[in-house]
Amino acid sequence: MCRAKIDGTHFPDYLLSRKAEEAYRQAFYEGVVRNYPLAIKHVSGRITDVLYNATVFKDENGVVQGVFASARDITERKKVEEELKSNRPIREA
Repeated sequence: MCRAKIDGTHFPDYLLSRKAEEAYRQAFYEGVVRNYPLAIKHVSGRITDVLYNATVFKDENGVVQGVFASARDITERKKVEEELKSNRPIREA
C-alpha cells in the first residue's frame, strides 16, 4: 500500500488484535511505544508480524500535533527463532 493512501488514516484499522489498540493508546498516553509486537493485515489478506514503534509530537502546550509510527517486518526473525526452537538446521536466505 502506498504511503499516500495511509497517511491520516486510523492506524489500528490495519492491525488485527485488541493488543493493537493497546499499543496505539500507550503511544498517546506515554508519548512513545517501542518494539511492540503486532500483526498487520495487508489489503491482499496476507498477515505480517511486526514490531511497532511510535512517538507522539506535542506543541508547547502539550497538544498532540502528530504521531510518527513505524512497523518493522519481523517475519524472517520469527522463522529463525522457530527453527532454533525445533533444533532444525537454520536455512540460508
